[in-house]
Amino acid sequence: MSLRQMIELWKAGVEQGEKGNFEAAIKEFLGISEPGARIYFNISNMYLRIGKLVEAEQNLDICVKKDPNLAVGYFQRGCLHLLNRKNENAIIDFDLALKNLRGNLLIDYKQLGLMYKLYSCEVLYNRAYAIYSMGKHSEALAELENARKIAVESSESRHRVISQALDQMKRGESFTPYRLPKSCMLFVPPRTKTDVLTNMDFLGQAKVVSSIVDQDNFTGFVGAQKQKEKERSSSPLPNEHQSKKNLYVPKEDSRLQVNESDKGGSLTQKSVAQRPPKPTTAPPPPRSTSHPFNSDLQPHHQRPVSRSPSPRSGAITVKVHYTTTRAVRVANSISYSKLLSLICKKFDKTDDSLTLWYKMGGGDELLQLENDDVLKHALKDLEDGFRLTVWAYDKEETSEYEDVLKHVVAVSDYVGQYSDELSFKSGSQIQVLKQINDDWYYGKCGVEVGIFPTSFVKDK
Repeated sequence: MSLRQMIELWKAGVEQGEKGNFEAAIKEFLGISEPGARIYFNISNMYLRIGKLVEAEQNLDICVKKDPNLAVGYFQRGCLHLLNRKNENAIIDFDLALKNLRGNLLIDYKQLGLMYKLYSCEVLYNRAYAIYSMGKHSEALAELENARKIAVESSESRHRVISQALDQMKRGESFTPYRLPKSCMLFVPPRTKTDVLTNMDFLGQAKVVSSIVDQDNFTGFVGAQKQKEKERSSSPLPNEHQSKKNLYVPKEDSRLQVNESDKGGSLTQKSVAQRPPKPTTAPPPPRSTSHPFNSDLQPHHQRPVSRSPSPRSGAITVKVHYTTTRAVRVANSISYSKLLSLICKKFDKTDDSLTLWYKMGGGDELLQLENDDVLKHALKDLEDGFRLTVWAYDKEETSEYEDVLKHVVAVSDYVGQYSDELSFKSGSQIQVLKQINDDWYYGKCGVEVGIFPTSFVKDK
């Protein structure tokens, strides 16, 4: 199935669901080959709307299996367990939702197509409800108190019910758990992809503005050629009289001569009247066969290969990436402090206001140029033998990460799934700035910072 067909079915299913045609929406979603987690989330909610709780739970199981980090999927399945009075299963799902919230106040799913913000206080609220339903009133009261404290930070009007539920519990009354609103129960396809479903004419109708051919109305890229082909096809075939006019008739001055230099006595036709005059000056001297660019004297397969110009002795080019890319020409014996001062001046920055970074041996990891020893080490591996590429960053951007707990080395590649995660390759040197918990570190690799799992690194 093509991407266009998948987006069309996704969009059609959302439209049917918004109209209340839930079974038709399910049919459209199931028509997608190899649907993702968001599609199964939509199918589950459509089954939930028509009261088929078993099918809804089955599709949520597939949803969180395809995307184990989808916190709203665990939250929705936990709410479904509350409806089925599976309180222990609901607590497990709410714990998984909190884990994937990663200590954040909320997750906004707008970028993924779901108009909903999942707050951690809502997950704690429903978790307190499940504990309360199991008869553990004191534990539920403490959990609800934690939810109320977090709800103060959100300043959402819908979280007022948490304080109301707390008062009801103190009076020995029950309360109602959170559920996703009916207006935001579907992941919609991205607008950037739905816009391509309709053909749009960005250029409009072309017209001929100027042409060397009279009355040329062809608007392609070969208008004159098309016009000539049209005229040629419409012209009549030449008759015998016309064809005779086109025959070549030699002039009277032309005669056959025997070329004495031809041993076979071959006949050559030369025109006396049109014979070119003899040159008045000597012909130019022949090209030297030793000239490297004399292509007339060399075989086709022996054309010279162009070589990079050799650098001037003792000079190198430093290419700097900052707000723009600029180059400076310096001596290869330049000191680190002088190079930094020169680059700061190049970008109209004060001295020592930038930090310089480079990549060693064509790798992807950025290493900091800190002193003369590191600079000398970087100059040993120049590009093309005379060029060094560096990246400049404001000192304020990197100075806030100076407190390093320890240094670790990546044992395998890791690609972050969210914008706050740090991606790196095996063997990368990473500075651990903070340990979030037993499973996650917060650190820096080069100039990039973010969280990463502890299982992907080892102590240096």
